[in-house]
Amino acid sequence: MNTDKTITTGAGILFILAVLASITGLDTDIRSLLATGNLLLEVYEWAFLLGSKLLLVPGMLITGNILYKSNLFPRLISVLNLMGGPLVFISAVLVLFGLFLDLSIWGVIFVIPVFAYEIFLAIWHIMKDFSSTAIGSEIL
Repeated sequence: MNTDKTITTGAGILFILAVLASITGLDTDIRSLLATGNLLLEVYEWAFLLGSKLLLVPGMLITGNILYKSNLFPRLISVLNLMGGPLVFISAVLVLFGLFLDLSIWGVIFVIPVFAYEIFLAIWHIMKDFSSTAIGSEIL
């Protein structure tokens, strides 16, 4: 289910192996090690942003669409998901262009609908569970 995190982690591991292979046998002074460390830190930050934000959005939109059409949950829950997906995408693009940091007040404001969706979905599962009348209905 966490395909985006698996891809991001795999790409990060391959990148680290490539960097390590390129610096073996070179003169490893402190400046080259610091440059390599800074490079790896930047790759980590970009991979985290791309993996946790941009690759998350298509799954959110598909899930929100299925929840909206199936009537298994209240419409508010699926609408929060459908609103949150584009907002997370916009937030990630704005962070990529450097307009604000990922962990800033604007980053938090953009993900409030996703947070509300997750909380309401969990509460709905705990309190009501699935609607038995909609199980056999047409989903798509």
